[in-house]
Amino acid sequence: MLNRFSDGWMPMDTAKNRARKPCWSVLLLIPLVAGSLWADQKGGAKPPKAPPPPPPARNAESNPRPNNARPNGALKGEGGKLGPRPGPAGRLPNPMANPVLRMMAMTPDQRERILEKLPPQRQEQLRRSFDEFDKLPPQEKARRLQLLQTFSNLPPEKQQILARQLPAFNSLPEDRRKPMSQELMRLWRMPENERQARLSGEELKNQFSPSELQMLSDISQNYPAPNRQ
Repeated sequence: MLNRFSDGWMPMDTAKNRARKPCWSVLLLIPLVAGSLWADQKGGAKPPKAPPPPPPARNAESNPRPNNARPNGALKGEGGKLGPRPGPAGRLPNPMANPVLRMMAMTPDQRERILEKLPPQRQEQLRRSFDEFDKLPPQEKARRLQLLQTFSNLPPEKQQILARQLPAFNSLPEDRRKPMSQELMRLWRMPENERQARLSGEELKNQFSPSELQMLSDISQNYPAPNRQ
């Protein structure tokens, strides 16, 4: 039998033989693919890890800011004043022991008269501190000066208590100062009767030493915290 192929004719057996003839290009690819697979297994190739999912978007409604919160961490007290804000590791501001702050409350002429009496190196240090203070935001400068003024207006006996207890508080180890600072913030928000009851209760006696309890009592009652009840 004859089979039509292109422009001519050829026997059917020839056509069948050609159909059964393997494709040489496919045969040539088999060793390459096998070699690639063997190399992957030998090298321990692993598929690339999928990228981590993006972090979930923050929902402001799920973590609302308290009404008395401030962006800089201060608390709003009575009359809109800013209360004491613990510093690094729970330290409390002590404006009476801050010579830079006390001098910033003076007039420029008063500051210069004091600086003239100091050694040149100390003058330079204080002038750099004055420059740093001037670069603070106006609200922060006003808060610090207001706190200094409030301290200055305290009765002498309260100033003496704070002059003794604030350095002791700020020199506590960090692992004691932090819980003390948290407890002070809690005590300042309590009315006087509740504060006294908590200070004399068993809960605080189990958490703090007698000297620490005395410190909490003295500071919570005498420190000028506008948000104190």
